Amino acid sequence: MSKRMLNDVFGVADKVLESYVDRDNLDDRFEYLLTERSHICIHGSSKSGKSWLRRRVIKESLIVQCRRGWDYQDIYTAILSELDIELIIKRTKTAQFSGTIKANGSAGVKLIAKVEGGVEAGYTNTENVENKIIGKDFTDIKYIAELIIASDRRVVLEDFHYLAPSERKNFAFDLKSFWDYGCFFVVIGVWSQRDLLVSLNHDLLHRVNSLSINWSEEDLCKVIQKGEQLLNVEVGDELKKIIVKDSFGNVALLQTLIKNILLEYEIYGKQKSKVVIDDFGVYLRIAQRQAEDLEIVYQNFAKNVSEGIRKRKNSTDSYKLAIENILSMGDQILIEGYPKDDLFKILNEKNPKIIRPNFDSMLNKLEEIQADDDGRNIILSYDESRKLIILNDKQLLFYRKHKTKNWPWEDLDKYDEDI
Repeated sequence: MSKRMLNDVFGVADKVLESYVDRDNLDDRFEYLLTERSHICIHGSSKSGKSWLRRRVIKESLIVQCRRGWDYQDIYTAILSELDIELIIKRTKTAQFSGTIKANGSAGVKLIAKVEGGVEAGYTNTENVENKIIGKDFTDIKYIAELIIASDRRVVLEDFHYLAPSERKNFAFDLKSFWDYGCFFVVIGVWSQRDLLVSLNHDLLHRVNSLSINWSEEDLCKVIQKGEQLLNVEVGDELKKIIVKDSFGNVALLQTLIKNILLEYEIYGKQKSKVVIDDFGVYLRIAQRQAEDLEIVYQNFAKNVSEGIRKRKNSTDSYKLAIENILSMGDQILIEGYPKDDLFKILNEKNPKIIRPNFDSMLNKLEEIQADDDGRNIILSYDESRKLIILNDKQLLFYRKHKTKNWPWEDLDKYDEDI
């Protein structure tokens, strides 16, 4: 039997690590929900272990990574592409769509034959079937549902929050149709609202089961304790408390911090005799290094917002004032959600030219102004249904605590003072 290594226990990986903790029998509950005739929505903050749960429980899945800028029809194109089938969409003036499908390989040929009740021999390469349109035009999603069901795979939509609100709503209406056809999806995304899909389409009531993925401080302590036993190490109680608090419910951050601390102690695998980890100086060095590693993520977020500010030099400076105020709020306010009305009141007092219509427009552009070139890195978002500014990535709180570099808008303020 090979020696248990550190990266088998702690870190961030595309596999489920041995320190994984099943909170409140979440694995069993998810496994049970997969047997029900319903869609499943898995939601929580960024890097909270949503994908780990999916990898651990679903063995045969068809993964689609949603991208900012997609419309809901792109989801179907991506699904069928995974099935070796091309969907050629024709958009109409009424915003409806129709299309044709084309098998791009033998797997697609077999699947289409299975759905259409034919036999594989009827779709032979001698007829150049891979380059020939087969199937039929369609104006509904029944045929797509039949293809998915025939594949014996469960579709998992990752990063559903990257779709624009209007596209989420469009797809939520199609989910009701998929439910009618007995085709059930797993939808994964970053949001705190339990019934997001139902709020988008009330017909999904009783047709979607939700799993909220959150990590309490007690849960995070259990991760450390499990890893301690596996590696024969012991993290001091006071140090453990600080690491857990600094993780802000982000299990990936906690995993990374623990792994890097152990590496600093030159622990690469299970120890023959117990090693005690209790040096606060080591932790502070690791925390600062981790903040430096995260700098590109959060400074790019800040840079994108700052560039948005610069483009509006003759405006009310609402973006600049808003981001300064939001990131000056305490941890708990950002974790629970910052009320829109509270933010408006503060901004309006600082600059009476900031009025409701412009303020609402600013919030609606909050994701757009901070998105990177790939449409990702959405740190903050606005939840219209609850009128809250939401922190999607709690790791920002760790970075804010340990960073050594100014935010770009702080440098803007200094520049203004100098001139």
